Amino acid sequence: MPSSTRPRSGLKAVGRMWASAPTNEPATCCVGVDALIDPTAQRPKGRRADVGIRPYERTRNLLRRGRCPHRPAPRSGLKAVGRMWEEEMPMLPNRKQNRLSGYNYAENGAYFITICTKDKEKLLGSILEGTTFLPASVQLSHLGQLAEKYLLRIAQLDHYVIMPNHVHLILLLQQPSISVPQIIRSWKIMVSKEAGFSPWQRSYYDHIIRNQSDYDRIRTYMEENPARWASDDYYIK
Repeated sequence: MPSSTRPRSGLKAVGRMWASAPTNEPATCCVGVDALIDPTAQRPKGRRADVGIRPYERTRNLLRRGRCPHRPAPRSGLKAVGRMWEEEMPMLPNRKQNRLSGYNYAENGAYFITICTKDKEKLLGSILEGTTFLPASVQLSHLGQLAEKYLLRIAQLDHYVIMPNHVHLILLLQQPSISVPQIIRSWKIMVSKEAGFSPWQRSYYDHIIRNQSDYDRIRTYMEENPARWASDDYYIK
């Protein structure tokens, strides 16, 4: 018949294992303690090992167990694991939330999206300087052409511009069947799959376009972006 004792699991088990694990550290701070031990001293009979014994006998018992009497006993249980985590693990930075809290990104409306390459590397193309007759433009790399190929398959796409290390686009949602995060995630996956690697930054930036003047301002910014590349916030030499 199998034993009815249930195995320990979870953090509690880890805490108990950590508390009961023997230490291999030498008791370097207890050099000279043996000189305090009286070999002729007798422990009172009929009592527990740690009750009623003389201080030097307790020191000798701790040394035999491999523990230093000058150090506190190890903590045990969940509290020990929590304290050990706080002491040994570095503080992790709080990741900034790019999405508007509580907003439904599947609602009808216009959205301005910016997607950057990983570490803002210029993987999507290069800027061609404008002339008297031709405005500045972007010469797309192979990866930039893949990005454009799958952008044109987005039914909600209104306008876009591909820069050397980022992409701007405006999405117009007119039916709540798909959300902005789903569109961006699908587009990233398709480009990465054909390219053979993921060139994208983990998240993206969005702006909810509130009115016509906001839309016109963003549209003008996108059209003039190649000509103003040197002063762009994402510009890297």
